[in-house]
Amino acid sequence: GSGVQQHTPFELTLLRPRPSDPARQLLLLCRRAAAAAQSHAAALPQVLACNSLSDESYCCRNDEYFTLDTGKLAITSLAGYSVQELEERFGNRLIELVVPDDREKLKDSFRRQFETSTEARTEYRVMHKSGQVVWVFNKSHLLMAEDGQEYLFNMALDISASRRPFELLQTQLEQYQII
Repeated sequence: GSGVQQHTPFELTLLRPRPSDPARQLLLLCRRAAAAAQSHAAALPQVLACNSLSDESYCCRNDEYFTLDTGKLAITSLAGYSVQELEERFGNRLIELVVPDDREKLKDSFRRQFETSTEARTEYRVMHKSGQVVWVFNKSHLLMAEDGQEYLFNMALDISASRRPFELLQTQLEQYQII
C-alpha cells in the first residue's frame, strides 16, 4: 500500500557471435546485478557455451601456457594446425604457437592490463604452419571459475594485412639508419 514499487536491477550483456554475419544477430545474457557483483564465476558456463558460436573466439586458462580449453578452431584457422596437432604437438599450449620474441611481451601485457581491469587488448605474432608470421589482435575478458581457476575468453583476428605496411616502413627506416 505505500505506492513504492520494488525494482530489481539486471546486468545485460550483448554478444555478436559472428561479426561478419550479414544478419548481425545478437545474443543477450541477462542476470540480476546482485548476482553479477558477487562473482563472475556464474557467467563462465554461458561464456564457454557462447564461445563455440564464433569462428574467432576461443577460451584458454590464464596460466603460464595459456592452455586452450574451447574454441580451438579459431586457433587452427590462425595457425594452420589441426585440432589434433594442437593437442599432440603443442599440448594445447597457445604460448607455443606465439613467436618466441613475443611470448614474454604477451604475458607482461596481460599482467599489466589485468591489474586494473578484467579486459585486455594486445597484438602478438603467431608462427603459421606454412612458416609465415601471422599478426593477431586479441581482445580478452578474464573470468574466474568457482574452483578459482582463471579463464580468458578471447576474440582473435588476423591483422597481418594491416601490419604489412608498418613492417615495410620499419624495414626501410632500419635500412636508412644503416646508410
